Amino acid sequence: MGLYDRYLAARVRYSDAPVPERIALVITEQDLLEQGAYGTLSSFLEWAFEAGAERVLIYASVLDKAAVPTLRNALGDLESPREVAVRGPDADDTADAPVQISIGLGGR
Repeated sequence: MGLYDRYLAARVRYSDAPVPERIALVITEQDLLEQGAYGTLSSFLEWAFEAGAERVLIYASVLDKAAVPTLRNALGDLESPREVAVRGPDADDTADAPVQISIGLGGR
């Protein structure tokens, strides 16, 4: 954990403000192609739950429909402190897992 990370963690820990019950993160498929992206995402999930969040919602915007199956598999294998549910653009069922990842077709 870097110095800035420790600084932010201390601010959250010692703040009188309530921690949000739900935290949302919006990312793109390009974000997930970066080296170490899944490790960073796992660290984010650990931080969110350690901070007191009950649920984390992640939306991954994808421009290429062909990338959806690969991303769905990779995100389904994501290391997480809580159960993960991954839904693709054609999913009709709802998820009740603490970590909900939605892969959507963004752009045009």
